[in-house]
Amino acid sequence: QRRAGSHSPRSTATPSTASASSSPSASAPGSPQPLRRAACDGGQADGAGEAEDRFQQLARQIAKDVPRTFPCEPQADPIRLRIGDVLRGYVGRDDELGYVQGMNFVAAGACVLTQSLREAEESFERYMAVLRPLWLPGFTMIDEGVPLLEELLLERDPELSQHMVGLGCNFYVILPTAWWSCLAKWVPMPAFLELLPLVGREGMPGILSATLMLLLFHRQELLEFQDLAELLEYLCTLSSRPPPERLLDMCEASLIGLRLRAARRGDA
Repeated sequence: QRRAGSHSPRSTATPSTASASSSPSASAPGSPQPLRRAACDGGQADGAGEAEDRFQQLARQIAKDVPRTFPCEPQADPIRLRIGDVLRGYVGRDDELGYVQGMNFVAAGACVLTQSLREAEESFERYMAVLRPLWLPGFTMIDEGVPLLEELLLERDPELSQHMVGLGCNFYVILPTAWWSCLAKWVPMPAFLELLPLVGREGMPGILSATLMLLLFHRQELLEFQDLAELLEYLCTLSSRPPPERLLDMCEASLIGLRLRAARRGDA
């Protein structure tokens, strides 16, 4: 099976990176880079020092990302310190993954939707138990999800699918940025907070359902573009535009079929 990290010609996502990783398998150009804590080997001083250095690197990146997570959102501003606490705490429990950009949006949602640090940490852990493969090296969740979205869009709206492909849209480029943020890049914060429990429960089927509904909702505007750069610029502004009414209900209604498709693709 082809892995996203191997970067075939169509797997060329270009979000900004969190930081450089020492793992060659996680160094795909243009992909968010995980920051990992090195395990201390038998308590040796050099291992402990390396672990501390990596943790400090990770903590600095988290400190940079927290202020730009839903900037200027009144709901996010009072809990920014808690977002950092949740992310740093998670790193201590997951040396393999560490921290990757995009996880900060999930942590923000967990903090806003709970009342205390402990509740936020427990909520974030539940989301990560399902969503963790989004950010693991190789990004196989992305690699498996993009063809499913292409199939779904072609079935539901052949005109829009053919228009986007005809303009040169590469879904391996435009979708990962949205998916690594769990769609925070494509919907306003209130809509994201409604979607997060569904996405955190369903994983890829939840992400696919929301992505499809958003593309269909914006179809008229997307069909009007005759230039790829303008279409991509429009997609980058989706979080500042009103989302569909009853978006969550529409996503829930489409989940049964999507679960079956995702399961069949995973068994293939």
